[in-house]
Amino acid sequence: LRTEFLFMNRDDVPDGDPEVHLSGFGLEDTHAVMNSLTWGPDGWIYGAQGSTCTAKVRVEFTRDARTTDFLGQAIWRYHPKTHQFEIFAEGGGNTFGVAFDDQGRLYSGTNYSNYRGLHYVQGGYYIKGWGKLDEKKLLAPTSGPGAQPSPHP
Repeated sequence: LRTEFLFMNRDDVPDGDPEVHLSGFGLEDTHAVMNSLTWGPDGWIYGAQGSTCTAKVRVEFTRDARTTDFLGQAIWRYHPKTHQFEIFAEGGGNTFGVAFDDQGRLYSGTNYSNYRGLHYVQGGYYIKGWGKLDEKKLLAPTSGPGAQPSPHP
């Protein structure tokens, strides 16, 4: 898998060359790249981006020149029919793995503090090793209801 791209076929049976839907996932680190593609219960494809890779994600399928830029430590999602890409939640350490429980809650593994993983909520902003331009967000370790570290050390 070339992790700077997301390839897809129109269905789950390869019947031609794959189509590039997304590009721009960083490759600066060997273990923090785009990872863990998982179908969400809402029909979106979810993925994680580790802590030390940049991203300038472009939706290639629509030929739109705009990019979604972020500095690692994120859960993102992409809708393969509407071709919408967005950051679902940001922060939480070296984010690796995506899993949903039976109630549709999203979890991801991390190397943050003494926790094995975090429960991510849409729009949540979690502790990062570096901040964004809006330093006010760094005053609290989380944002959004339920945006707490997993209680399972």
